[in-house]
Parts: sequence; structure tokens; C-alpha cells
Amino acid sequence: MQHEMRKALWALKTAKVDLDAGDGAASVNRSYYAMFYTARAALLDKDEDIPKTHSALIGKFSSCFVQSGAFAKQLGRDFNKIEEQR
Repeated sequence: MQHEMRKALWALKTAKVDLDAGDGAASVNRSYYAMFYTARAALLDKDEDIPKTHSALIGKFSSCFVQSGAFAKQLGRDFNKIEEQR
């Protein structure tokens, strides 16, 4: 789990660098991966299996955390939207 969070924080840091450099597309990509790695860490923390595809991981994160109310529904929508944009 800690390894996934380190990757998430690195992706978030590089997203900010890309945004500051004016590279919006790269920033969106890195922001998506920050969310992706954080979702993996959350699932690992709950001892859940990690799906093999990105869309399956987002679905599992949603069913485990968004639908239960642990995270806002808007976060689930944003996660799906940024996956499409990456």
C-alpha cells in the first residue's frame, strides 16, 4: 500500500510540474495516475483483490468506497471522466 501511495504522490507532483509548464495533457495524465495509484492503495488497505484493467479497478473502487459513502459520488464521476481524458 505504501508503495502505491508513493507512486500516487509522485504522479501528483509531476502533474503540478506539467501544469505549471503549460502542458495540460500531460498534467491530466499524471493526475489520473495519482488517482489510479491512490485507488489501488485504498483497495490494498481493505485487502481487496486488484483488478487487472483500469476500468475494472475504477469500478471496484466505486463499489467499495463511493457507493458505501466513504468517498463522495462526485469523486467517482471525476475518476471516470479523467480516465476518458487521459
